[in-house]
Amino acid sequence: MTASVTPEPTATTNGVVPGTGTPAASPPRRRLGPILTVLGSLAAVVVGVIALFGLLGPGVVDSSVVANEIQGRITSGQATCPEDLKAEVGASISCSVLDGADTYSVRATVTAVDGDDVSYRIEQV
Repeated sequence: MTASVTPEPTATTNGVVPGTGTPAASPPRRRLGPILTVLGSLAAVVVGVIALFGLLGPGVVDSSVVANEIQGRITSGQATCPEDLKAEVGASISCSVLDGADTYSVRATVTAVDGDDVSYRIEQV
């Protein structure tokens, strides 16, 4: 018994496989996969660079955290701080406290920074 082998068509003439009369397969379409992979990689690099610079730069203690600490330590009134406290020894911010009818200022000053731990002094001014 003889096996028959059908050769793969390799050339086309006017979009028709020679000797068969059947249309040739259309060329493969470009796929979005590689483009999306490149764009995703670029986005990851950008996010990484932003995170790297954020981690290398000075951190901060959120203003709401400082305000809550003031309320917990020295007053039962409402404390508000207009900005975050930079995590640098000597950095300070002034906050205001509304305690009943009285309003006064409080200063938070960073005394030590150890990694993510920031110690600060709170005093009425």
